[in-house]
Amino acid sequence: MKDKKVRKYKVIGIMSGTSLDGVDFAYCKFVHKKKHWQFSIQEAQTFSYPKEWKKNLSSAHLLSGEKLFELNA
Repeated sequence: MKDKKVRKYKVIGIMSGTSLDGVDFAYCKFVHKKKHWQFSIQEAQTFSYPKEWKKNLSSAHLLSGEKLFELNA
């Protein structure tokens, strides 16, 4: 029996990479039809980090566990 059901998803993705340029948001649509996926990016935008955040994040690997926890909060 063939799968004739079409599944549609609307998804918001958020990520921050190692470039420290900012936080990236993407609004995407996914369609699963006939065992294949298709997607389209509806909107995408990067929100730049302020200078202070860049400084804090770039040195986060040097922090103690307690200080890293504070930065995360």
